[in-house]
Amino acid sequence: DGPLFLRARCGDLVVVEGEDPGDWWMGHVLHVVGSARGPEPSLFQIACIDSGVVRMVNADQVIERLPFTLFQTTHDQRHRHQ
Repeated sequence: DGPLFLRARCGDLVVVEGEDPGDWWMGHVLHVVGSARGPEPSLFQIACIDSGVVRMVNADQVIERLPFTLFQTTHDQRHRHQ
């Protein structure tokens, strides 16, 4: 299926590999920057869910992804039952 970062989209919750081995953090994808050589993403603008700090990260640092549609469906289901 190719590298994970190829499926990441705006609104997704992602796990980003930190600078130190075993270090990681989670954030929401705010913006995707395409590659100069093709449509593949090369950079992501991601807001850390703990601090709110917005960082630009290399696409290959994204090591896990929870799609935005997963959250949207859960949110819609919760509000339907209220």
